[in-house]
Amino acid sequence: MSDLAPLVILVVACLAIVLFLVRAAHSIKPYEVGLLVLLGSYQRQLAPGFNMIHPLGTVVRVDLRTRLLQIAPRQIPVVGGTVRVGGEASFRVTDAPRSVFQTKDLNGSVQEVVSAAIVESLKGRDLAREGSGGFELDPLARAALDQSAAQFGAKIESVTLRLER
Repeated sequence: MSDLAPLVILVVACLAIVLFLVRAAHSIKPYEVGLLVLLGSYQRQLAPGFNMIHPLGTVVRVDLRTRLLQIAPRQIPVVGGTVRVGGEASFRVTDAPRSVFQTKDLNGSVQEVVSAAIVESLKGRDLAREGSGGFELDPLARAALDQSAAQFGAKIESVTLRLER
């Protein structure tokens, strides 16, 4: 039995090394960024490709591709009554750590700031005279929207509004 002890120790050591390497190896896709979190604390950003990290660390993956978000229709007061306005917004992550650590739900946060910008932009406008096509946000609302989205590490690329009669 004592002749097997060195072999058992060698097998256990090899398994520990393999487990260490498997746990430490991470592959980040070209359209992603990885955020290394070690013992609950953000450490650094991982570039696309193969990365070796501390085995106690975890990697949070952030997709950097443009996302399309549907904005639910809502009643907005305008000249002559109220209208239902919905739309869609496209955005992308520009600051991965902020997009993960400054908000619990990035899509929900972006939807909130876009909805607020829509209300602010259309409040008090006479939409009956402007037609029934697509509407643009006014420059002040757009600037406020960009500033609000930047707090969450996002960049709003476009907002398309739809008037529902």
